[in-house]
Amino acid sequence: MTLDLYINEVCKYFENGDHVKVINGRYNGQTGLVLATDEESVKLLGDISKDHFTVLAQDLQLTDEVALG
Repeated sequence: MTLDLYINEVCKYFENGDHVKVINGRYNGQTGLVLATDEESVKLLGDISKDHFTVLAQDLQLTDEVALG
């Protein structure tokens, strides 16, 4: 079965507790746990700093890595 979609109909999806890595932007290279999500942004708890920060979902990917600082 093939499903045809436009790119603007697709978005990344993360759940609370997912471990992610920032792949673009101000926090590039940092890893952390997802605390909360909304339509476009994700609030994270950083692995190294233990600070909270918010990034766009498009700038994240799931990972098993932990940033070393």
